[in-house]
Amino acid sequence: MTHTPANEPPIDTTRAHYMEQQALAIALDKAHTPEGVLKAHARSHFAYALVSARLLLARYPSDMADAARAMQRFEEAFANAWVDAIDDANFKPELRQSQREALRTLRTSTQPMFLVTQPAKHLARQSAVLHLDDLDAHALGKAWNKLDELAQELGVEPLSTFIALPGEDDTAGVPPHHMLPTLNALIDALQGQGQKFPAKRAVKLVLTQIRAVLLQLGEQGGRAYFEVDL
Repeated sequence: MTHTPANEPPIDTTRAHYMEQQALAIALDKAHTPEGVLKAHARSHFAYALVSARLLLARYPSDMADAARAMQRFEEAFANAWVDAIDDANFKPELRQSQREALRTLRTSTQPMFLVTQPAKHLARQSAVLHLDDLDAHALGKAWNKLDELAQELGVEPLSTFIALPGEDDTAGVPPHHMLPTLNALIDALQGQGQKFPAKRAVKLVLTQIRAVLLQLGEQGGRAYFEVDL
């Protein structure tokens, strides 16, 4: 008899998150108590591990992708609720920084990077705009870590500083003048004949394109951030 997975009944997942739900209930119940244990759990589970799971979403086969993304949304909601239970305004930025560092470490060069621009408040009816076509986004993604290393050598903020993490899209955007010093320094460095860099010409063209977008956005009072393609 031929085994046909499509004919199998769906797996019952109603209690798949029982342990997480119980742990969250305990965290919320103890939110008024000393927070060392809650913070330790968040640091160990919601930085490197959560970012790693997020990046793996792109590798799931098509028949599993929707279920995997739904599971990840639950994990993200659980993590957010856990962190919200910690009454420390300084902890969330600390955790976000750890997530950015993990993202820079774990992100592979095959994952495209896009520039996202947000309109000024008086143009709020306009939606955010995703810039760079697939070829340019792939070129930027491939060079991303090298560009971060070069930015650190030049003494400017790495581009990874301006990556938006899931859940902070509405607040992650920064005024273009925060990003332009990094773009200017990188472009100037790549124009130097002594600077060796993979796919130097293509990367310089992408950075020049991004700078042009940011200059125009700055005149409009908008904001921008980078996004990892998942």
